[in-house]
Amino acid sequence: MNVHLRRGLGLLLALQFTVLMAQASRASKAPRPVDQAGRPAGLSVHYGHAVLTDVDVEGAELQYVWHTLKRGPRAHQQSLAAYDRHEAKKRLTPGQQAWLRGWARKHQVFVFKPKYASGDPRSYGAAFVSQLRVRQEGQTCTVQWDDTSRAPGPNAAAGELVDWAAKLAGAR
Repeated sequence: MNVHLRRGLGLLLALQFTVLMAQASRASKAPRPVDQAGRPAGLSVHYGHAVLTDVDVEGAELQYVWHTLKRGPRAHQQSLAAYDRHEAKKRLTPGQQAWLRGWARKHQVFVFKPKYASGDPRSYGAAFVSQLRVRQEGQTCTVQWDDTSRAPGPNAAAGELVDWAAKLAGAR
């Protein structure tokens, strides 16, 4: 093979390798999925507890519903009529949306078991069921537990989510 031909093939291979490396570098720095406004793809979250507390986040909208026990001698905790309903809706800032994505990463919500067994199905606490559903970028996690379940991961995640929603809504 001619010396000039070998050098030409060597340069061609080096150039091809450089182009492939540049493409691989661009692919590793590919932006995360974005919504129509160009912001990072959002997180859809729903948390509900015993019909008394609901936190819904869809896109950049937060809806937080909570109930407080009415005062007075006839207030029976077993009846929903004994509670006052409160609701707050709020548009989330990009920073608040980033906090929510960080919350999902911190609590590793996508590895929760789908259902946690009741500690004692005959107890009063077994009637209070909680559900957490999280969707992000094609992943969905739905988990369910009651007040007697041993579910430390979902309980901690739900507690932090409710505290955050209450703070944003001005409820606490």
